[in-house]
Amino acid sequence: METLTSLPLAPLLFCLLGALQLSQAAWAPLNWHSRDTRGIVRKWTDSVKDDAEVERSFNYYTAVRNMHSSPPGTYQCVIGTEYLIHSQNYPQDYPRRTKQRWIFKTDSDTLLKVQCPVIRIMPSRRCKNDKLVIFGGRKFTRGVRRCGRINNYKWTFYDNLKISFKSNKDSSISKGFICAVRCEGLPTTSTSTTSTTFSPLCPQPAFPPSVPTPVASCSDIPAEFSTSCTCTDCGGKMSLTCNFCTRCDFDLFALLDFSLDIVLEPHFPCLGTIDVSGKFFHNAGKVKALRICLEEDMSHITFPYADLVNLETLAYQDCSGTLIDLCSVSRGIVPSEKKKSSQIQRTSTTYSVTLPDAADIPNVVNLYLHDVDLVINDGTLSCPLLEFISIDSNDVEILANAFSHITALQSLTVRMCQTTLANSAFKITATHLETLTIEDTCVHTINPGAIQLDGTTTRTSHGLITLTFTASSTLFPHIPMCPFRQLLELDVVDLIWTTETQCRSCGGVWYWSLTTGEIANITGTCYDTVSASSMDLNTYITGNPNPCGFSFGYTSCY
Repeated sequence: METLTSLPLAPLLFCLLGALQLSQAAWAPLNWHSRDTRGIVRKWTDSVKDDAEVERSFNYYTAVRNMHSSPPGTYQCVIGTEYLIHSQNYPQDYPRRTKQRWIFKTDSDTLLKVQCPVIRIMPSRRCKNDKLVIFGGRKFTRGVRRCGRINNYKWTFYDNLKISFKSNKDSSISKGFICAVRCEGLPTTSTSTTSTTFSPLCPQPAFPPSVPTPVASCSDIPAEFSTSCTCTDCGGKMSLTCNFCTRCDFDLFALLDFSLDIVLEPHFPCLGTIDVSGKFFHNAGKVKALRICLEEDMSHITFPYADLVNLETLAYQDCSGTLIDLCSVSRGIVPSEKKKSSQIQRTSTTYSVTLPDAADIPNVVNLYLHDVDLVINDGTLSCPLLEFISIDSNDVEILANAFSHITALQSLTVRMCQTTLANSAFKITATHLETLTIEDTCVHTINPGAIQLDGTTTRTSHGLITLTFTASSTLFPHIPMCPFRQLLELDVVDLIWTTETQCRSCGGVWYWSLTTGEIANITGTCYDTVSASSMDLNTYITGNPNPCGFSFGYTSCY
């Protein structure tokens, strides 16, 4: 399969592939799974209802459809042939230490459609243990890894297909999976313009005229482009949500000249390898904010981050929920509109993301990483101008020196579920840091050097850093001496400790007491569990007769 920018047959094939999605009625999802058609991993539950769905899916294929299981092996896909594959012992539990692999080979005029009505594989972080892996392409270079509880997972391939299943020797077990693989021929024509295919056949995409049509508001966009992009006027910008299936869907960027900055949310609902490089034409420099939706597979997309030379805001998030308001962001962070409980619950949902190279996004100052599955180390975030970072994900892992090299950083907000904060995890050398917010109700170990504000020992010109920390009151009934005592002694932070502290636990766990100057830089609540009342923070001051006024010794933090 050639890319979007190569052979003339490519746009035709992409339209045909998009049109093929319209014919899903011939092979519609099983009705008992119609409520969950996006194949998104749900929170793991192992219930009687799940067992019934497993049995029903197996009976549907073997009894109703009278299909026979295809054992692991290699198959030459013949148009009209359908294969049934499933985990060992399905619908009973699969065994530990099992490996299965199927390979389906195709001709150039054949599509492979995969539908898995039930996937029940024990979840693990990034599906490192038990996993179902589906690869496509001649050399099997594009693939996805799945585990957890998924209903009605579907994918279509235009090339070879490899499906493998592996269970760990130590992990718990579950029912496994069942999938049907169907070989279909490519359609010959399509003129449909429903919500899945957004252009008629595209024999020749548009190229920029000498004088493009000026656009100063959404109302200036001709109606002919409304099937590919929707536009909303927002905060002196234009918000475009676009669906790209063929090169013709980029015609509005070729024929129009946008005078306002663009907030872009691209979607790629059609199948096939797509190279979008150069397709924003003279409007590439108008894109100031970009949202990448994580619930969509982007492995077949080559996205031209480097073309967007004036991109300032980049956001990754699950777009099925409440969206971050990117219209109002202008060289400054706006809190996410998504509301989360302060008690973060880990689920099986994971969205892997690969960030663009720093050289491709040199002007990005606002970065949102929400709902992502990402390990952040000292080389992950290397954009030289990053000022505002918002991270909100259960599956982010922050390692040492993750932020130490971001010298322009002004505001960092992190909501995560990480049990241990390693030394230098929040080492920041930026001299203009204003706010640091950490919410981690899973943490039970904060290493002495986890928070180091090395670039901010002198705050006379910029004021104190506002450091807000939220932890579990059960795991932290007190404010730990390290690293917070040193930060207070250096007089570089206003500490907002949002977790309720227990005053009378100080005899067992309070190993330090505060001076009057240090107490002035703390906002929090001292809670007396005996009287069930809040106590004045002066309770902490050395020499005060209240229980927490005593000093229980000093242990060096470093």
